[in-house]
Amino acid sequence: MTMPTPTSAPPAAPTNSELGRHLLTVRGFHFVFGALGDPYARRLRGEADHLSLGELVRDRGPLHRSALGTWVTADGETSAGLLDDPLLGPRHPASEGLQ
Repeated sequence: MTMPTPTSAPPAAPTNSELGRHLLTVRGFHFVFGALGDPYARRLRGEADHLSLGELVRDRGPLHRSALGTWVTADGETSAGLLDDPLLGPRHPASEGLQ
């Protein structure tokens, strides 16, 4: 006797209520981590003084991880190097040639 293969249905689209709750939670994280001094979270909160926030990011080094888990840079050389790195491109290098 063979066991039936489980099929997974595509995830259901969230309801408006679920989506709203998720977005409010995310905004809450932006607020809390911004209040704790994370310049990236402060930028996502919509603080208008983006120049001073950029300075705060640069003060943390050429590449650092935000409290939100996102890697952040305000350094031009680091940005250019990351954008040129094939490992960080939109496609995985092993999939080259596959269409």
